[in-house]
Amino acid sequence: MRAFLHLGVIIGVAVAMASLASGAAGAASDADDIPSKPVTSAIDRGDDPVVELAPARLDDITLDPGGQLRLALEVRNRTDFAVSLKPTVIALVGSTDPGSLASPAADDSRRSEAVEWVRMPFERWPSLEPGTALRFPVTIQVPDDARPGLHALGLGVQRQVTGASIGGVDTNDAHVRVTADLLSELLLTVSGDARARVRVKNVDGPRFVRSGHPAEFRATAANDGDTLLHIDSQVELGAFLSTASQTIPMQGPKDGYPTLPRGVRELRLRWSDPPLVGWFTPTLVVVGGEGSGVRVTRQLDTVFVLPPWWLVLLVVFAIWLPVRAWRRRRRVRHATGADRELARSRVEQRLRKRDAKQRARDARRQPPRR
Repeated sequence: MRAFLHLGVIIGVAVAMASLASGAAGAASDADDIPSKPVTSAIDRGDDPVVELAPARLDDITLDPGGQLRLALEVRNRTDFAVSLKPTVIALVGSTDPGSLASPAADDSRRSEAVEWVRMPFERWPSLEPGTALRFPVTIQVPDDARPGLHALGLGVQRQVTGASIGGVDTNDAHVRVTADLLSELLLTVSGDARARVRVKNVDGPRFVRSGHPAEFRATAANDGDTLLHIDSQVELGAFLSTASQTIPMQGPKDGYPTLPRGVRELRLRWSDPPLVGWFTPTLVVVGGEGSGVRVTRQLDTVFVLPPWWLVLLVVFAIWLPVRAWRRRRRVRHATGADRELARSRVEQRLRKRDAKQRARDARRQPPRR
């Protein structure tokens, strides 16, 4: 029995040591995946002659103040020309393009605080030959007094191609130089109390809407905070009289527009099915996404829905016919003796005229006397 117990203990210790060894090996392999200095290797050019940078985006990265991050980027030259590279780091801000998340900041972006956190191991411009890839490490050191919130950076290289293919046409000219930035978007969040805020402006909506004709509400939402927001909006139509309240959703992504700090989104809300008639008080509601705690409301001018022509005509007849019958009854009820005598004489006069016309018709039908 003791022998079995000793055997079980030995097996358990062996399994534990094996798991620790495998975990250490995995960690070592992850660390080895990031080179300590730039490394060049041969690659397959493929069918598309381009210079590309991988990965294209690095997001969901959170560091504490004073923390450090090491990552690797790789530039691949699949063209037939040598490419000169210059490391570059720029600050990114939210884009105004609905199909884009980030765009380069202003000209002073290279002097922003987050740009100074990045270090690349280059002392001179490297040159990348055709059919080769350059893998290099990037170190990000967050200072102890870093501002909490989201920091968007563009990490990569500025490439300069000599004798390049421009617009798909080979120039074969050694004096032709093409310069462009290859950037990987890094979304780095520094932990702490970050500020989330949305500023709504340029709110516009219709005052009069024709029944059956679509209408549109518009607004501009800007991310003035320090966090990533998913901006969404709707228009709540509070109804008067007997009309029913309605809600108009925003035209855009289901979960809202992802918007970086300083990003601007144009909001469009289409009211596609106005009722036959109505009187509404619209309220624009803009939110920053789940968990952001951002909610902004704006009251718009009252909106009147004008009914179609046939409904107006139907209402006029529905009012005119009862009024006409009521006026007749009122005249009969309040008539005096003289009015009744005058009315009676008019009726007798019409009867005499009718009898005279009837006798004239009968006389014309009788045959003439011989």
